[in-house]
Amino acid sequence: MGETESRPDLSAVYTGSQAIEEAPEIYGVSTGIEGLDGLFFVVKPVGKRLEKVSLNGIPSYSVMNITGVSDTGKSLMVEQFTVFRASQGDIVVFITVETPANFTNVVAEEVARALDVPWAYMVLRHVKGVKYPIQDSSVLKEKLKGLKIKTHPAEEIVEKLTYPIKTPAVLLHEIKLVLLTL
Repeated sequence: MGETESRPDLSAVYTGSQAIEEAPEIYGVSTGIEGLDGLFFVVKPVGKRLEKVSLNGIPSYSVMNITGVSDTGKSLMVEQFTVFRASQGDIVVFITVETPANFTNVVAEEVARALDVPWAYMVLRHVKGVKYPIQDSSVLKEKLKGLKIKTHPAEEIVEKLTYPIKTPAVLLHEIKLVLLTL
C-alpha cells in the first residue's frame, strides 16, 4: 500500500527568541488605584538574563473578569477604575451582572458629576432607545431638543458631529470633540 508520510505544519511554532521578536509590545494602563498597578508585570530580556518589569497598570486591551466572594470591594474597585479612566479621557465600558440597574444608574450619575460632565449622563438618558448607527442629525435633534450641553443648545452641537455614529460611546466622544472647538 502506498502510505504517504504526513508532517505537521510548524509555520506557527516559534523558538523563544523568535516569539519575543514577534510579540506585540505590552504596556500598562493605570487603574488609579494605589497599590494595584504594581501587581502587573512582564518579563523582558536584559542582556543574558530575564528581568521582571512592572507595567505600572493593567495590560492594555486586556479583558478582566473580576470575581470573588461578596462584599470584598470588587464593584467598588471597578467603579473607581471606570471613573479614573474616564477622567483621563478614555471610553470605558462597565458591565456588571451583580449590581442592580437602579444602583448602576445612581453610580453613572455620580461618575458624570465627578467628571464634571453631567451633560454626558443627560445625553444618554435622552437618547435611550435610539437605534445605532445614527446616520444623520435628525434623530438626535428630536431626542435632545431643549437640552443644553455645557451652555450650548444640543441641536446646534449635533449639527457639527461626524456621522454615522455607531455607538453611545462614540456619540459622547464626538460631542466632546465638538465642545473642544466651541
